Amino acid sequence: MKTRSEMLKDLWIISRSRLNDLCKEFKNEQLGLRLHPESNSMGFLLTHIGETELLFGKAVFGFEANAIPKTFGKKYTDNELFKDLTPILALLDEANTKMIEAISKVEEDKWDSIVTTPIGAFGLSDAFGRIIGHTNYHLGQIGLIMKYGK
Repeated sequence: MKTRSEMLKDLWIISRSRLNDLCKEFKNEQLGLRLHPESNSMGFLLTHIGETELLFGKAVFGFEANAIPKTFGKKYTDNELFKDLTPILALLDEANTKMIEAISKVEEDKWDSIVTTPIGAFGLSDAFGRIIGHTNYHLGQIGLIMKYGK
């Protein structure tokens, strides 16, 4: 029988698989696509996912993350910060790797402990669920941008 940590690591891997697969298809030219002239670009959203996974993951799991957020509480009308796919993919890969490592290290009796995050205090497993939900929320937006973006 799998431990809770093993099950939650599997859940992370499955929930992150669509984004990981899409990362192989992204092109620099797509990073500026948006659904509306005033909405966030695909490059912004990908960067935001990576930053959130790292910084919220740091708060939840305590791993080292040196990301300096460029997307938190900000709206950019240009795409200057988000035109190069290489650092965006590196950020997403770092976040994914650190999350998998962190989940694997959680002791079974710690999943119900309370962690304090920038948006409040939650049970560790609940906070983990918020990270997954956040990533997939924005991944849905990215899917729409890929289909309809200009």
